[in-house]
Amino acid sequence: MNERIANPIKIAGRAKSETGAIIATLLDKNGMTIETARVSVRKNELTPFEIEIKYKRPNTDLGLIKQSLRERSAHN
Repeated sequence: MNERIANPIKIAGRAKSETGAIIATLLDKNGMTIETARVSVRKNELTPFEIEIKYKRPNTDLGLIKQSLRERSAHN
């Protein structure tokens, strides 16, 4: 928390996803999306993954990374 992040930032771990995808979104402190990256994983199996996000310098110094196991549809 409250640490500088590299550019690009790498996120690695293991996840189980019903959709077969892991989505990572980099947000600024106002909640605006800076960049999003997606990686495919095996459906319904605990799978290792690595996501790399390259981004342009944001207007704010603070922000967060949001990880999701599914993509939002137009209906969500």
